Amino acid sequence: MKLSFLCLALVLLIPYILATYGAVYRKQSFGAVDNANPRAQAAQLDAYGARIYASQQNAWEAATLFSASLLAARVTGVESSHVVIASTLFLAFRVLHPIAYLKQWSTFRSTVSTAGLACCAWLLASSVAAA
Repeated sequence: MKLSFLCLALVLLIPYILATYGAVYRKQSFGAVDNANPRAQAAQLDAYGARIYASQQNAWEAATLFSASLLAARVTGVESSHVVIASTLFLAFRVLHPIAYLKQWSTFRSTVSTAGLACCAWLLASSVAAA
C-alpha cells in the first residue's frame, strides 16, 4: 500500500512541475511572470504556452479524482495488489498525459486520459464491491 501513496504523492507533484514549467515559459515569452494577474497572462499565451497551462489544469482535475478513488479504496479495504496496480498505472498515464499534450498528440492524449479515468473507475468499483 505504501507504493500507492507514493504514486499519490507523485501525481500531486505533477501540477506543480507543470506550473513551474509554465512560469518559466511565461517569463521567456513576456519577460516576467504576472503574479498579480496570472490568469490574464495565461490567456495571452501562444498555443504552446496555452497547452502547458491546460495540461496543468487537467493535472489538478485528475489528481482530485485519483485522491478520492484511492481514499475510497483504502477505507473500504480493497485488495492491496489491485490498489497498487491501479495506482502505478494511473501515475504512468498521468506522466504521459502532459507529454502528449505538449507534443500535440491529441489522440494519444485522450487515450491516456481515458485510461487514467479507467484506473479510478476500477478503484471506485472495487470500493463499492468491498463495502
